[in-house]
Amino acid sequence: MTAAALSAALLGAPATASAAGTTRYVNPIAGCSNAGPGTTTDAPWCDFVPVAATDFAAGDELLLARGASWNQQLEISGSGTSSAPITVAAYGSGARPLISRDAADDDRGVYLENVSHVTVRDLEVANAAVGVQAYYDELDHEGLTIENVYAHHITGIAQGNSQAYDGTCSSSPIPGLYTSAGVAITGPAVNDATGKATVAPFPFTSSDVGLRDLRISGVEVAHSNMGVEIAWCNGIRTHDGTDGANLVQDAVLEDLYIHDLDGGGDMRADCPNGITLINTRNAVVRDSIVQNAGACPSKNGTTGLLLSRNEGPVIVNNLIVQTPDVGTPNDQMGIDLEYANRDVKILYNYIAENHGPGVDVLAIRNPATCPGSSNDPFDHSDDTLIDGNLFEDNGEGAVHRVSNCFVPTGTVTNNLYDEPHGLAVSGVGEDFRGFSFLDNHDVGTSTRTSQAARDFTGTAGQHGWKHESRTGTSWTAMTFDAAAQQWNGTSTASGRFARVPATGESVALAWTAPATGYVNIRGRALSTGAGTPTVRVEKNGVAVVTAQSVPATRVGVATNADGLAVTAGDTIRFITQGSTGAEVSWMPSIGYDAGAPILDQANTFGTFYPYSDLRSTLGRMQTFRPQTAATRVDFWAYRAGSPAGNLEIRVYELGAGGQPVATVGQRTLAPGDVPSTSAPVSVSTSALDPAKSYGVAATSPLTPNAGTSNSYGFEYFDGDPYARGAAWFSTDGGTTWSPDVSSRDIKFATYR
Repeated sequence: MTAAALSAALLGAPATASAAGTTRYVNPIAGCSNAGPGTTTDAPWCDFVPVAATDFAAGDELLLARGASWNQQLEISGSGTSSAPITVAAYGSGARPLISRDAADDDRGVYLENVSHVTVRDLEVANAAVGVQAYYDELDHEGLTIENVYAHHITGIAQGNSQAYDGTCSSSPIPGLYTSAGVAITGPAVNDATGKATVAPFPFTSSDVGLRDLRISGVEVAHSNMGVEIAWCNGIRTHDGTDGANLVQDAVLEDLYIHDLDGGGDMRADCPNGITLINTRNAVVRDSIVQNAGACPSKNGTTGLLLSRNEGPVIVNNLIVQTPDVGTPNDQMGIDLEYANRDVKILYNYIAENHGPGVDVLAIRNPATCPGSSNDPFDHSDDTLIDGNLFEDNGEGAVHRVSNCFVPTGTVTNNLYDEPHGLAVSGVGEDFRGFSFLDNHDVGTSTRTSQAARDFTGTAGQHGWKHESRTGTSWTAMTFDAAAQQWNGTSTASGRFARVPATGESVALAWTAPATGYVNIRGRALSTGAGTPTVRVEKNGVAVVTAQSVPATRVGVATNADGLAVTAGDTIRFITQGSTGAEVSWMPSIGYDAGAPILDQANTFGTFYPYSDLRSTLGRMQTFRPQTAATRVDFWAYRAGSPAGNLEIRVYELGAGGQPVATVGQRTLAPGDVPSTSAPVSVSTSALDPAKSYGVAATSPLTPNAGTSNSYGFEYFDGDPYARGAAWFSTDGGTTWSPDVSSRDIKFATYR
């Protein structure tokens, strides 16, 4: 029994059992009565007092009158079934029903406790410490849907409302709530016996599930502390010692609009994150906008999307933009991989104009390697995939690394970027040794990038985009519906994120090239409706990405093209076909190639140290294996003093035992052509074979042996930043080579 129902029972108002399939109405009009059954629109309940005293059953509906408002907590108890959920919704015409509280730090808008198969939709909540809260202190629940809810001015609770936060939210006026949020899925947490981790106060092991099949859709949150929060306080471990990612499984967050999280002018406000995902497995965040999150200071930093204790989340087809500078010393980024994540997929998003980095990969909480950093020794960040995104104008690069308390692993591939600080940035002592970088394209040209979701408007042709449909052989312009914010054909629709085809009618996004050049296209199509639609990309009617089926999976299919030649005025169409009921999430990005070489791999993202001993018979070599058919190798070198001889850079194919068997590229530089501060020296090569091993070697045989002055230098790091090779040295002018310190690598990069 919920707290409100228990209170009503003690006052002599017995809780009423609901007949299955009963519809009840709430409307504060003349003729309303809390004493009646509330089952007609002529005699509805007046407010939420009888609601709290009712145990709802499968198929029941509670309908709130549009245009009406209340200053009460709406509390729902009971569970439905998968075929007959309990539904809280609106009826009538006009504005959404409004629940507006007194802005006290224990005020809730809607409260759900231990419910399954419940849907809450079509409401507005305001001036509370939490908009919609679902609280679970039991396991094995499923089927919660929250959709079309607008929450604003949700503030009052920050970091558990404790100055000495103990990880349990014990000081929070609302149990389990870490930070005020428009929608919060929460539960209790306590410190374990060691005091080194928080756990549930009930048995919870790695084989259990707390909540399955959560869906949060069409929710808008503004002028609040946080948008959407999934967190039992600030996260729990299982009692058998795992990260607890199995707590909330198969959650889908879609069509969210999380914006202007500035605390709504509340002096108590603390605005950490737009979306918080903690303790989830196989969650999906898609087709959403997170804009201007973290727009008031937070003592622990700010971000658009924070992830901790997750396994397999997919962040796909979103706009994550404009996390501002609010003077917070930490973060202010787009996406924060904060703690204990595995198999995170960040796919085909637009991540731009965040004051900090686009994506931040942290490794800060392992006292075994970083004493004093945290009391929790279980941190990790494994197998992150950052694929196909468009990064622009983030304050600390597209991808950033913080700390080396352990070695995060992952792949950064297929991304487009226009970043003043570069693709990857790390601070002193931090590096990307566990990451691979492959086929990322610099699109920082004078021609503006094009991004379908970012550029979406109601004006045909703006930013080069049009929305079209076809029933015969020719494409026809669609008509814009301002109320629905979508373009409509006869039976089709096209919105910011979604393409909706129909039987016999295709839908297309059509982009007109503004300039002649070469473009790179990125897109990922996900089926979010019925059937198995198909997608393809055409230039002037000729396929450049052939038709492919879009299965109903969390990741969909990629629709990429590189180096596509276009002439100003060419039309590229992104075409969706399918039967009525199909829907595809697809937000292509297009960027003109900057003409820069494409990075194959590098170990340059970290802190390297200079050393100058390249002279006489002493040489240095970095071994490597290319990831593609690379045709350029860079070796970081510098001139120390006034060396007498030339600097020789050679790229060797290596045979058995790591010894050179062939020279595939070489370059000779006179002393005056070598910079006095370390910089890359490029060597062109024949196409390298990814199945073979190579070495890039530097020697200066005509420079006398005169110590570390008047010689040439290189850069090295002993933290093993590159796993596919190592530093070697020669003492006979490069005839034979031997391994150097086992963890040492010399700074280099390869390009194709």
